[in-house]
Amino acid sequence: MVTSSGSMVQPMPPFDPDSEIGTNLAPKWKIWIEDFQMYVVATGITDTKRQRALLLYQAGARVREIFRQLPDTGDDLETAVAKLNEYFEPQKHRLYEVYKFCQAAQENNESIDQYHTRLRSLAERCQFENMDFDIMLQIVLKGSSSRLRKQALRDPKMTLKDLLIAESNRWGDKIRPVVGPPDNQSESSSSDESTYCYAVKTTAKNNPTTKVTINKHQVKFTVDTGSTINVIDQSTFKQLGPITLRKTRIKAYPFNGTVPVKMKGKFQTTVESRKKITVATIYVTEADRGCLLSANTAEDLGLITLHLNHIKTTKPNSQAAQNESQAAKTKALLREAVWFPGMDKAVKETVDSCLACQANLHINPPEPIQSPPMPDRPWEKVKVDFYGPLPSGHYVLVVIDCYSRFPEVETLKSISAKKVIPKLDSIFARHSIPAQLTSDNGPPFQGHEFNQYMTAMGIKHCTSTPLWPQGNAEAEAFMKPLGKCIWSAHLQKRPWQQELSKFLLTYRQTPHSTTKVPPAQLLFNRNIQGKLPTITPTLIVNRHSEAQANQGQQRDKAKQYADKRRHARPSNIKVGDQVLVKQQKRNKLSTNFSPQPYTVTAIKGSKVVAENKDHRITRNSSFFRKLNKEKQMAEEEDDEMPVARTRAGEVENAGEIQQEEQHDGLRRSTRNCMPVEHYGLPVHLSIIT
Repeated sequence: MVTSSGSMVQPMPPFDPDSEIGTNLAPKWKIWIEDFQMYVVATGITDTKRQRALLLYQAGARVREIFRQLPDTGDDLETAVAKLNEYFEPQKHRLYEVYKFCQAAQENNESIDQYHTRLRSLAERCQFENMDFDIMLQIVLKGSSSRLRKQALRDPKMTLKDLLIAESNRWGDKIRPVVGPPDNQSESSSSDESTYCYAVKTTAKNNPTTKVTINKHQVKFTVDTGSTINVIDQSTFKQLGPITLRKTRIKAYPFNGTVPVKMKGKFQTTVESRKKITVATIYVTEADRGCLLSANTAEDLGLITLHLNHIKTTKPNSQAAQNESQAAKTKALLREAVWFPGMDKAVKETVDSCLACQANLHINPPEPIQSPPMPDRPWEKVKVDFYGPLPSGHYVLVVIDCYSRFPEVETLKSISAKKVIPKLDSIFARHSIPAQLTSDNGPPFQGHEFNQYMTAMGIKHCTSTPLWPQGNAEAEAFMKPLGKCIWSAHLQKRPWQQELSKFLLTYRQTPHSTTKVPPAQLLFNRNIQGKLPTITPTLIVNRHSEAQANQGQQRDKAKQYADKRRHARPSNIKVGDQVLVKQQKRNKLSTNFSPQPYTVTAIKGSKVVAENKDHRITRNSSFFRKLNKEKQMAEEEDDEMPVARTRAGEVENAGEIQQEEQHDGLRRSTRNCMPVEHYGLPVHLSIIT
């Protein structure tokens, strides 16, 4: 472009709002409009109408298309920029933004600095008068540090900056071996380091106490998980012998107290429990009020186990528990009659390798859920399933978009490929051809005609794991409200196909439970009109960023809940392992697993492919149980030795043990055998042999 001064100015690149669908366009648009303002200054154009025309020309065809749909655009540059800013910037709902800010809690692995940064980004949309105070209040209410909360509530003059500095100093002091300022500082130097401890003298009878060894002396401590330091009183310190104290400037406050505990000093020593030994710093108080053992030291000594926000317990392996129970009963039976070297190991290997025993074990729990990421754009990936047959003979074909959760439904009398393909053509003509289609393994999806259709359309056809509906979760989840609609229409004597259309209209304009956005808004970028009136209709809607954020949060919550409820754990099956396959219960004599072994040939995620000489099978990993191969037993002495039992009145020297002699052959027992009796009378050995 030639400027008013005659110089050439290179045109600007157009703004492409569709380059990253679903992302927040506000930052990119803000940068582009700032560049355009510099471009206008460089061209020397001052007329507002020409500037407006230049804006629309340089922005590109896609922005001009959006601009034509916007109401009240005016005829000057300022109005046009304001309308485009209103479109590209996310819609702001102050009450909703404040609600999101108030619900933001500090996560388990999130530091205070990361939590503060996240709160500040949320607060920018809340229009707070005093942003620092509201952020500090949220840290006090929803932060995970009780120490920081108590410190903020105790000091009325503390600001957000003081709060963050205090937390940073706390983490820094945990790295240094000395708590507080260096000992070579003067007495007048101050320290902001403070900590907390609970009162020792209390009337409670069930205080957790333990004895640990310090300097070869047994010291009784009260285990206090609320205390951050180890404390002993003056009288206990004198009993430990000559120990040199170092000066300390730490301020230790009792719980809910404002006056610090007076300290004589500190020393570093080894602390030993029955399980472990560790090095700890111990502070000596002037008062004689007992001894406290902090949570960190108690955990290092193996006395307690602490986990953030929850107590984590490990459940024993179900297969190992069952095998252990069977082996224990077998060994108990054998010990009643016999004993031989390596008996415990032989019993364990025999039970573990018993094919009949393994075929009757419980079913394995499933693996943790592996949720796929959200597609990049609408109608990129779809899932297909059938509902039916209905009493009228109809089937309902369901095609649902994995991005927006927008459902398309068609009714048909047959599920053959010749009937299904025209229905799919009709759906694809309305929404475009997807890149990937996922279905189950039923007809017609396994037929040659359907596979040819997928190849001709350029669609990648994926099938879920057989007998595993979770693999087609989006379509299966939609079947529940769909079935409820058809059942309700049947009970109320209404035409179910007409009621189905009403249901689809309501479902498409209702916010989805995962994305929190109506499916129609994500697919069409606009609202659809239903029976309910709209007060302020919006022609263009852009809520992709909100849907993606909600999708990630809901997916993580659902994964944690499902894994916990199903006791999920990773599978230990590998390629080449011998496995047993879960079979359907046909009668009371059917075992949980088929006794016919298979060999694993391929593993993809939780999908396992196994085969033998007659059959090839694909199932979820929870359908398989790893087969323990029989191992060669090695002779190993058991920890338990046989105990000779004699009856009263028998020979006194019957328990005398002779020295063993080494033989080249097998070892023979040298113990005295109990005489064989029959009805109380001795039996000669020649009769038995």
